Order: sequence, then structure tokens, then C-alpha cells
Amino acid sequence: MKRLLGSFQGVTALLTWGLLPQFGPDDLSAWDWDGAHAVGGISDHLSAVHLTEDGTLIGLDDDGWVIRVSSLVEAAPSGGWPRSRLEGGGDLEGLCAARDSDLLVLLEDRCELVRLDGRGRRVGCHTLSGEIPRGGQGLEGLARVPAADGTATLWLGHQGASKVYVVRAPRGREDSGPLELLRTLDLGDEARGMVFDPRLNGVLMVVDEAREIWLVDPDGTIRDRRPWPKGTRDMEGITHGPFGALLLALDGGGVWSIPPRQSRAPGAWRFTSSAAAHGAEHGQEPLPPVPLSLEADGLAGRIEGAQLHLQVTEGEVERRLESPLALTPGARVLGAALCARRPGLSPARPTWILALIEEGPAGHALSMHELILQGAPNMIRMRRSGLVLLSPWARSGASERASARAPLLLWATAEQGVLCAAAPPGGHGVVLVRAPLDAQPEVIGAVALDFECNGLERPAGPPLVLLARGSEQRLLLEISAPAREESGSEHEGDR
Repeated sequence: MKRLLGSFQGVTALLTWGLLPQFGPDDLSAWDWDGAHAVGGISDHLSAVHLTEDGTLIGLDDDGWVIRVSSLVEAAPSGGWPRSRLEGGGDLEGLCAARDSDLLVLLEDRCELVRLDGRGRRVGCHTLSGEIPRGGQGLEGLARVPAADGTATLWLGHQGASKVYVVRAPRGREDSGPLELLRTLDLGDEARGMVFDPRLNGVLMVVDEAREIWLVDPDGTIRDRRPWPKGTRDMEGITHGPFGALLLALDGGGVWSIPPRQSRAPGAWRFTSSAAAHGAEHGQEPLPPVPLSLEADGLAGRIEGAQLHLQVTEGEVERRLESPLALTPGARVLGAALCARRPGLSPARPTWILALIEEGPAGHALSMHELILQGAPNMIRMRRSGLVLLSPWARSGASERASARAPLLLWATAEQGVLCAAAPPGGHGVVLVRAPLDAQPEVIGAVALDFECNGLERPAGPPLVLLARGSEQRLLLEISAPAREESGSEHEGDR
């Protein structure tokens, strides 16, 4: 007798290579506001935040410090995150990226923008139009808003006027200004923090008196609004985080994350379990953490931090290669698996598929990568093919002492794709992901377990069975393909 444990189908939350989510809704319902939670390891009082391409969270405080948070999932060093004084000082209130790799910092007391390079060094200054009010409660929020014609504007929130001033964006480091005022948006409230969302083609604003997050169109129309998450206060900064999350900076200390909402449709693939599933003997020692070592059909390697070390064997020739991992900014690797694909029965060199479980403030995600050997010696190309969110960070039943490794299995299928089974740490379940090589991966099944899985095995030979192991349990899981839908023609199903 078999027992259906649960399933769901559909893409949960996909990312292009970058930071931004790919959701269906064109409003703020794309994020799970009830799932908002504090990000550990950050207690600084921040007025603005920005996540750079290398995963560093840049934060500003009112006293003139620029803070660099190198990890969103690890505890801060004993001495705190590295910080440096902004050259020349000032009241730092806004932060955004320039068109190049520079950053723009808004100084409230001077009504000007300071330009920093990737190392935090001052490389320029841009004055603002004299039409913008000075003194008193001045400018706070800052966002760069691109236009369809390739130009861009800067949006500047003003506390005292409760307006947003739109000025032209500087053309480069040598453009000292003044930056002309183009128009004024009278929103009737103070925009304390802002960030442009290209998918929504709008600006996300932290609004003070209403204590809300607004989505504002480029013409100033308020498209949607949501209350600040419960438990937050004195919110100021907002930026995009890994896996499609929103990161919110609190002036009173700390950073919160709002994870993307997962869409769950009825499942087609099913996990079933034998009613006679066996438990391991009590007293059995827990399995050791899964090492981040890899091996598949002529390729072996290991992962150290964000670096992939490989050993390729072709005949009697061995080569050692290294390549940086294309990780989601702000995330770290908890699990890895490798498999090889050969095109049919061709003797051609195989393509290797690498799967990684990444951990970020929005939860755990599975990223897929294609590894291709180049003609030149000791060269390998890594092509990232997609990423899918496996679980939200804050969820019921999660273990507070989650493992530092995540079980992961990967195998090629006859349909020229791969299947992947993953057990995100801290949860009680196994997720099945299908990853076509020419499309984004998608979650096609999931099963809940009454124990935390710390090991996955796939016995050889049909039927497709997985063995999920806990510290004192083990369970056989059989994966069954979706049944054909009944059609109106009695012969249609045979096609």
C-alpha cells in the first residue's frame, strides 16, 4: 500500500543572472509580506543600503560611516563589519548605483552627491539644483531611474517638503553639476528610501508617515502600497536582495528581508512512500555533513568558498582546472552535485551539469550550471542556466540548528535534461526539480517528512527510488511520472 505524501508543480521564483525576481504580478503582491524577518548578523543603524554585484551589502549611517557587510547569512566578525569614514564627512542619507560600477551617496546637510568607486574611495562630487530646498529636514531617499531612451534621472526624497525632486543623472565622474531639476512629485509624504524595480517599471519607496511601502510609476502615480512588516520601526533604506527578496534597513538597527511569494499549483509528479518504510536503529550516529566534493564521468573536483577546483581525466591525460562559481550575490554554497551528459551514443566529450544549493536571506535556492571544456589547455567555461527558490527562510517547523550542508542528488534523463532531488537544511522535506538545458529549472514535486533529512541516496536500477536518511530514520521514496490526461479521442492518448 502506498501513501501520497504531497506534491506541487510549477516554477516557484526564478532569477535572471542578477538580483531581480521574475514574477507574474505587476504589483507588490509578488512578495510575501507576512514572511518578513530580520537578517542575522547585522545590528548597525543604517539609513541606506545597496547590494553590489559581488554580494557585498553597502550600508550608510547618519554619522558618516560607510559599512561593508560581506555576508548576509553569516554572523558579523567580533569587531563588527568593516567600515570607513566618508572623506569629507557629512550626513549620509541616500545610496544608489551609478551607470558604471560607482556608487552615489546623498549628503543631506550639503545637498550634494558624493561619488565612490568600487573600493569606497571618493572619486567625484555632483552638486544639485539650487531650486531644491536646503536646510532643516532635507533630502533623504535616492534612486536612479532609467528611461527607455537610455537616459536616466535621479529621484530625491525630501523630508520637510514631503516631495520627490527629479533631477537629471550625472553623465560621469567629471560631471560636477549642478544637476538640473526636471520636475517635482508631490506625494504628500516623506520618501525615506527608494529603489527602482525594472520588472515592475516603478520605484519602491519607504514612506514615513503612512508607515508603508509604495510602488510609484515613473509619472508619480501610486500603483500599490503595503504596510511596513510587523515588528519593524524607523525604516529608512530599501534595496533588492538575493533570490528576489527585498532588503529593508532600519534606522533603529538591523536589516529585514521580505522573501518572494512562492506560487504553488497542483502537482503532476508524485512522491509516494511504502507503508512499510523502515526506521533506523535508535542510537545510530547522525551522518556527517556532506562534503562539497564532486565526481562524474571523467570529472572530479571540490568547492572551497566560491571557487571550483576540477580534475579532468581524458584517457591517460589529467588536467587541473579552476573557475570561480557564478553565485547569487550575497549567498553561500551548502550543497553540490555533478552529473555528465553525452549527446546520444556519440563519443564526443560530455557536458557536465553542476547543481548548487545556495543559502541567502530569502531562503534556499537551487542553481544549475553547465560546465564546458574549452579548446585551450586548462580552460573551462561555466554557464549558469537558471535558479529556482526551494523554500522561504522563515517557515514553520524549521530547525534552529540547521545543518551546514544540504543533501543533493543529480542525474541525467533520457529527455536530454536532468532531475535533481534536494533537501534544504532546516526543513523537513525533499524537493524534486526538473532542469531542461534550454530552459529555466522548475519544481515538479515535493514531499513532507516527519524528520529532518541529512542524506539522500539513489539506488541503481529502476524503479526510480530515493532513500532519505535522518539521524535515526530512513525512508524510501518512489517517484512516479505524471499520468496522461484523458482525451476526447480513444486513439489520441497513443500518439
